[in-house]
Amino acid sequence: MPPTDPADDSDGLPEWMGADESPEAPDLSGMLAPVEADPPPAIAIPAPVPPPSVVSPRPPVTQTTGEPFLYGAVVTLGSRVAASDVQVEHDIPAGLKVLATDPAITTSRARTLIWKFGKAAIGTKIPIRIKAVATNAADWSDHGQATFRTSYTTRTSVDVPLVRPAVTLEFAGPDGVEVGAGAAFTLKVRNTGTCPLRNVEVRISATDGLAVLSEEVVAFGVIPVQGETTSTVQVAGRLPGAGGLRGVVTANPEVTEAVEVACAVTIPKLAVTFDGPTQWRVNQDHALRVIVRNEGAAPARMVGLRVTIPTGWNITPEPEGFDALSRVVFAQTDRIEAGAAFELPLTLRPTLPGTEDFAAVAEDTVGECRAELRAKAELSAADSHSILERFVQEVAFDPQSAVADAAAAPTATTQRNPEHSYVVFAVADTEYAFPLNSVREIGRPPVSTPLPGSPDWLVGVANIRGGIVSMVDMRAFLDEEPGMPGQDRRLMVVTAPGGDLSAGLLVDRVRGIRAIPPDEVRMPAAPIVARCSAYMAGVAGMDRRQVVVLVPDRLLLSPEFLPFGSA
Repeated sequence: MPPTDPADDSDGLPEWMGADESPEAPDLSGMLAPVEADPPPAIAIPAPVPPPSVVSPRPPVTQTTGEPFLYGAVVTLGSRVAASDVQVEHDIPAGLKVLATDPAITTSRARTLIWKFGKAAIGTKIPIRIKAVATNAADWSDHGQATFRTSYTTRTSVDVPLVRPAVTLEFAGPDGVEVGAGAAFTLKVRNTGTCPLRNVEVRISATDGLAVLSEEVVAFGVIPVQGETTSTVQVAGRLPGAGGLRGVVTANPEVTEAVEVACAVTIPKLAVTFDGPTQWRVNQDHALRVIVRNEGAAPARMVGLRVTIPTGWNITPEPEGFDALSRVVFAQTDRIEAGAAFELPLTLRPTLPGTEDFAAVAEDTVGECRAELRAKAELSAADSHSILERFVQEVAFDPQSAVADAAAAPTATTQRNPEHSYVVFAVADTEYAFPLNSVREIGRPPVSTPLPGSPDWLVGVANIRGGIVSMVDMRAFLDEEPGMPGQDRRLMVVTAPGGDLSAGLLVDRVRGIRAIPPDEVRMPAAPIVARCSAYMAGVAGMDRRQVVVLVPDRLLLSPEFLPFGSA
């Protein structure tokens, strides 16, 4: 081998450090120590093999230099894992000068050589060869150790089960429940985590008007991954309004989940109304509907309806459920849905002019509601006399009265000469008569308002057909003994000729209609000292019973009546 200047490394590796196939390359098998990279050991380098003797024509080297020599190591990765970012560091021993390396160094730091090799598969062997020369002409065959350090990175993927507990809770049931009624909810618990759940419990509670009937704590034990279990929860409506059902689930491994579902507590709400004509005519048929509507949010059950028909208003025809004695119509239905209605149609015929009240009561299992209808029946001018006459005959006629015979066939007489028709009424034990054309209406006594400082016979005033009418107790006015008011007591609204003045007379009973011709009215044989003598035209009658015929204007225009008359 030709001599080489140790200081000359500009050409890289000399020929003798070339490829293994070069016949002049030295044998490094004895000097390349194995370096295991898994884990990296400290590398001990055996004593370098001196180069073969070469006869060189060049002059001998000085005392400060020596012959170049080779040393190195083999980095072998282990058999377990592949490596990346493989790096080898070599500290240059003192007294050496590195002339070249194979492979070439990546970088250096002070007297440290660094090789970076990137990735390496399992079992990779990386030989490192270094050409050096002693700087002090020392013989390195028996000296020194070289230290090589290796580092690398390994990436290992291991499938490790992830423990993540998770649970979902659901309630399935109705949106509402009635007050006092029950409902069922389905409770579903599902394990949505990656591990089994143990000691699973759900605590159930109700809010607002809802109440829980079943157990408040439901235990499910163990629920496997992706498993689910269900239970039934019974609830009941306690108070109307908002309501809710809440559940909180706990389990081991520790996990908590809460859910709440709304469930309104509903109740039926009945409302009863009348739908009828605005104007009622005496002796004519009118359609009237009584409507029961459920304005609540729950069905109304076992709904009953009672409608009271006032006296003098006939039902044509009488419906099923009408009690003639109490004059009440009964109707019922098993169920009225929320927002629906139940109707009772009636056909009514008023037989008497005046104002009367209809009353209706609707009730179900929860409560009741009431309504009233004030109906005012009016006479037409054409038939007022005949209707009033027929009413008195049918409703108030007393067959035991003295006018029974005369009233048996009054219609023909009154139709031939209506001004001879009289309304016969009783006050105490005496019967009186008023001309039919002076009687405006007959009805039950209304509620009256007393007047301070008025005479004892003036009961008060009342609103009749929109007008204020004075109410006169005829017993007190005629100086009769007071009596208990009976069911037959009636109000007669009497007007003076021309209709400018009227008064309401409270009488004990209306006897009927009687035709009294003028020639039958005569003055009594004996003078009458009673108070009525000032207002009478005479007496009429047959056999032993007599009727006192009164003159309307004498009564209503008298000094006693005039200050309290109603125009």
